[in-house]
Amino acid sequence: MKQVDSGIILDRLHAREARGHHIDGRLAQAVKDHGNLFLLTLDDEQSFLSLIWQEIDATRLLTPRGQPRTVGDVAGRMLEHSWTFSSLSQSVGLPPTQHLPSAFKSFERINSVFDFASPRTK
Repeated sequence: MKQVDSGIILDRLHAREARGHHIDGRLAQAVKDHGNLFLLTLDDEQSFLSLIWQEIDATRLLTPRGQPRTVGDVAGRMLEHSWTFSSLSQSVGLPPTQHLPSAFKSFERINSVFDFASPRTK
């Protein structure tokens, strides 16, 4: 784990935004408000799957209230219902307080260009 200066992180976020990437304002605010920031490498699949998925209404169908919301739990729900980011980018008949298709369009774009063979993903 390596401590990093929040100014460096903010510069990186602004650079990404300048290249046309959406940066959620909550992320920049959290970086500004936080005292110490650290970069870390997840050493194995289980560490990644134990990360907590954000809890927002737009993706509520993946994180039902009162239910576990690790990446592994979310992936399990997606498999159980045969959902993909592509299928969730379309209406499934739920209200916006449970499912907002536009929220999944960005996940679909990320997934479509993700390179599993990249050394950064190993």
